[in-house]
Amino acid sequence: DAKDVVVSIGEDRRFIVYDLKAGAILYSSSIVSSSPFTSLAIEQEGKRCAIGSVDGMVRVFDLATPECRQVHQLSLPDLTGQAQQPWNPGGALRRGEEEEEDDEERMVV
Repeated sequence: DAKDVVVSIGEDRRFIVYDLKAGAILYSSSIVSSSPFTSLAIEQEGKRCAIGSVDGMVRVFDLATPECRQVHQLSLPDLTGQAQQPWNPGGALRRGEEEEEDDEERMVV
């Protein structure tokens, strides 16, 4: 059941899909990206997830398949035409943004 599924992303650039009800790992990926992950989103039905990385790539995975097959890949630099990466936590700030006071690491979910 999709409501019992949790997806985690890690610094090792892999993702893991868990079934909380069964207390089991459903899938553990190999290394997905050469760049660290920055974001994770799961659709409401829990059948697909999108994982973003520092290089501006967004990868969509089908959680309904046993191998959690990648079904789509988007390049934000190609879509936006921006060579600079405003979504990169270590990169330049977007126009109008102010720098955070603390250096706390953030993860967008």
